[in-house]
Amino acid sequence: MKSMLAAGSAPMLFNGCATGFLACRKINIGVVGFGRIAHSMDVPLTIKYTDRCRFTAVCDLDAKRRAYGAKFIRDWYAKNADETAEVREYADYHEMFADPSIDAVMLCVPDHWHAILATDAILAGKHIWLQKPFTQTIKEGRILADLAKKYNRVVQVGSWQRS
Repeated sequence: MKSMLAAGSAPMLFNGCATGFLACRKINIGVVGFGRIAHSMDVPLTIKYTDRCRFTAVCDLDAKRRAYGAKFIRDWYAKNADETAEVREYADYHEMFADPSIDAVMLCVPDHWHAILATDAILAGKHIWLQKPFTQTIKEGRILADLAKKYNRVVQVGSWQRS
């Protein structure tokens, strides 16, 4: 009986609950780039999962887009989630990636930036969601996939309408 109970509880212990891994708390997300696609598709499709995640940071080189993104997120939480949201703003993605409170990043940048930012995010310990294409070349893709495996990071590529 003891071994059956131990075996039955193993999934709860090893899925992260015993160690405080992401399975037991909301995932803090930072978004890099707050242009048309981030505003109209990527963030709205994700932000509604308030039981699983929370947007806590916006990074964009353009100060107007950055401020707009932070306001968009704050206003959404105030209207739809009955909570206030502290949304930090960054002009440099390196600074955002250095924030230990951010678990994952949503990369909403032009295609030629995907591999560069994804590599930096993995090396900073972040999980990643990015738009297609994953990378510009097969070699970049292999490097990125190998890094994700080496550092045990989740990388998801949004490829709806294509598969």
